[in-house]
Amino acid sequence: MSESTSIISKDDAYPLVQHFSRWSGFSQYAWSFIQHHHALIVEETLETVTVAIPFDSDWNALHPVLQRYHRGKTVHCVYAPKEEFQSVLPRLLPSPHRQKNGDVQEFASSLEHAPTVELVQSIIHDGLTSGASDIHIEERSQEMLVRYRIDGELLTAFTLSSEHFSSVSTRIKLMAHLDIMERRLPQDGRLTVSSSHGHCHMRVSIVPVLHGESIVLRIFQRDGGLPSSSQLGFSQTVVESLRQVFHHGQGLFLATGPTGSGKTTSLYAVLAECQNQHRKVVALEDPVEYVLSHVNQIPVHEEIGLGFESLLRRVLRQDPDVILVGEIRDEQTAQLAVRAALTGHLVLATLHTTDGPSAVIRLLDMGIPLYALASVLRGVLAQRLVRRLCPHCSQKKPFDVQFMTGNSREIQFLGEAVGCSSCHFRGYRGREAVGTWLALDRKKIHQIALKGEEEITMHSFKNTLVKQVLQKAQDQITSFEEVMKLAVG
Repeated sequence: MSESTSIISKDDAYPLVQHFSRWSGFSQYAWSFIQHHHALIVEETLETVTVAIPFDSDWNALHPVLQRYHRGKTVHCVYAPKEEFQSVLPRLLPSPHRQKNGDVQEFASSLEHAPTVELVQSIIHDGLTSGASDIHIEERSQEMLVRYRIDGELLTAFTLSSEHFSSVSTRIKLMAHLDIMERRLPQDGRLTVSSSHGHCHMRVSIVPVLHGESIVLRIFQRDGGLPSSSQLGFSQTVVESLRQVFHHGQGLFLATGPTGSGKTTSLYAVLAECQNQHRKVVALEDPVEYVLSHVNQIPVHEEIGLGFESLLRRVLRQDPDVILVGEIRDEQTAQLAVRAALTGHLVLATLHTTDGPSAVIRLLDMGIPLYALASVLRGVLAQRLVRRLCPHCSQKKPFDVQFMTGNSREIQFLGEAVGCSSCHFRGYRGREAVGTWLALDRKKIHQIALKGEEEITMHSFKNTLVKQVLQKAQDQITSFEEVMKLAVG
């Protein structure tokens, strides 16, 4: 059976009032569809589905949604006066929400206090309060699982019956302006919430899984959430090296590390301190994590063809002095970033590599000529994040660290996580950065390129970071557990 073009006629208004007694109360999921699309499915058979809409509704926007959801059926449209919708809809409400006065606007207001809305607000509020970077809401066969990623670790918050998931998913889709009827294809969106923590921006990712859907809310900017360069946790040497970057008139500087290691935050912390009214700064981001004054921030939208490579071409026509590229992902973006640095711009970018020498090899593998890279690449920051001990319950204990220091049976007193009500019995509160700065010139870049993989060993890089974390453990900033995690990771 093939899909058919909708039959639309305004000649005869559909008598909603005469037929409303045929329909039973709608679920909250169905009501979300009615609210979002201003449409009411009035009849459905094995072959057709008939939809009633007000005369002023945008059928061209609604039709593709219905065709996708009712694939294989012929979709018919009938029109009804808006007054009939206002009269009929309140009489179709599920009994807990039924309104006696028949006012649709009052029903819409009542949804703001519905249990599902309160549940979603509670999930987000608890995530913000606990300092989570991501909120995971997952549909399982018999339950809905809510988890928070806090200080890099995924922790279970609570579980509910799976019957709650559909309404929670619909509510989040509405907040993010997504298609509430789509459950078979991935969807991405953004939303902003206001709470006692201020305005907070989130990226929404929804993907279908075996038993339903998985929803992840990535939490971005919180009001006042950008730390200064001195608060990042780096050594003073690294901080000074970062600050010197912005005194250069041109060149390419990279921040490297795994996903979630704080690369963008480090660049922005220094950028915020070095803003200058006499320099035009343009940032390409996916998405915008922090809002800075005097910086022209452009969000990437891959779905409409505005990727890093496409935007970077256009930004070069904007007469910028400083360009921040959220991530170098492909050869085209890498080539444009290097070309921008060659033509007199200061370019800052992030790259997913383990250390400084690896960044050189990665760019060469992307097709950047050695002569061009040697001319523009000035420095690479390689960083990781370690958890900070809770200041209310941490304590020092003796640990044998001879395998790290080389001394026979060396005992040092290092921090240990304990756990208390202040840190929700996790022993940690927040994270801070450790990293190395590799200053580069033509000679060093040629040496790395000639020696290849022999030059790129994690041994010296890890040793440097382990020493930094060990010092933090001695100062009771972090724990011996974090030292071991980095040493054996």
